[in-house]
Amino acid sequence: MNEELIRAILDYYGQVYYTDVLAIICQFIALISGIKYYKQKKEGLYFIIYIFSWLMSFTVAEWITKYFQIIKTQNNTALLFEETFIATVSMIEFCCFSFYLYRVLKFQKHKMLIKILAGFFVFPAAFFFRKVLTGSSPAEVTHLSFVISSVVLFLIAIPCLLYYYELLMKTFSGPLFKKPSFIIITALLLYCLLVVPFFLVADKFQKNKLVNDIGFTIHLTSFCLLFLAMTWAFRLNKSLTE
Repeated sequence: MNEELIRAILDYYGQVYYTDVLAIICQFIALISGIKYYKQKKEGLYFIIYIFSWLMSFTVAEWITKYFQIIKTQNNTALLFEETFIATVSMIEFCCFSFYLYRVLKFQKHKMLIKILAGFFVFPAAFFFRKVLTGSSPAEVTHLSFVISSVVLFLIAIPCLLYYYELLMKTFSGPLFKKPSFIIITALLLYCLLVVPFFLVADKFQKNKLVNDIGFTIHLTSFCLLFLAMTWAFRLNKSLTE
């Protein structure tokens, strides 16, 4: 392995205080827990797809990006690849969590809203790929990637809030932290609330290294909490929609 490439990867991890490495560890733990859970319960395949997608983004995709930047010195190609991959995984994220929330929510009108939000999301997703395929600049694709991620998390946050409304409308016996859906959705909503504001302005702070690094550190920390919450939910060995 090229030493310059390895050094570039380590420097990249160091910029965000190695929370990238922590995220990879949390993703790996969640993936193993999810696979074990699926073998027993035959449930949660969508979460395995979600976790695996982000694990590939943080490892394989990041190494390919750095390869294009360092070895091939093709910075534009690297940015286009990285942002397109991240936007694609964000779309997978939307599909997986929308499917999960659709199964968790009980009120038909709330289920219908998820379908409407899914239909709405088709437009920004199609617009993003149209821009990529028509040769938009790396800067524009990067901006659109942040927008896609923000839209994904904003749309996911809406049914998360509806979940709490439904929770208040019905009686539940037992501690909430023994309830897989409460654990996952609470961590998911926290992630959405922390990340959406940052992603909306992230590309404007790319020249301000300190602010950018702190923002991504907060993002990655909340991301780690989400994967730990999913691991916790898997290990409760109950239905994930319970």
